[in-house]
Amino acid sequence: MKKTSKPKTTKTRTSKGYVYIIWNPAQWPSWITVGRSVNPRNRLGNYNRSDPYRGFAIFFALLFSDCITAEAETHKRLSMLGIPTAGEWFECPPDLAKEILKEVQLDSLDRGLRDERLPTCHDPPLDDPVR
Repeated sequence: MKKTSKPKTTKTRTSKGYVYIIWNPAQWPSWITVGRSVNPRNRLGNYNRSDPYRGFAIFFALLFSDCITAEAETHKRLSMLGIPTAGEWFECPPDLAKEILKEVQLDSLDRGLRDERLPTCHDPPLDDPVR
C-alpha cells in the first residue's frame, strides 16, 4: 500500500504592513527605531519586555502595501541626511523621521492607504493604550 503524503503548503509572505517609528523618550530621547511589522503593537510589546519601565512608545506608524520597500526607502533617506545609525536605530528627532516616512508614502503608490495609521503617543488616549 502506497502512502499518500499531504500536499505541501507554502507560506505566502505578505509585504502589506506598517512602517513604524518607536522610541523611548525617557531613556534615549534622541534615538528612534524605524522598522516594519504587520502588527506594530506586538513589536512594541517586544521592546517593552526589555525595559522594566515600559518606556517605549509608537511615535508614528503608516500602513503600506509594500512595507519592506517603504522601510528600506525610509532608512535610505535618513542615511542620506547623514543621520547616525545603528541598524534600524537612528539618532534623529522623531518628527523628522515622521516627515520622511510621510514623504515615502506620498512618493509611493499607497496614497489610498494614507489615513490607515495607528494611534500614536500624540493622539488622544485609547481604551487600549499603545504603550
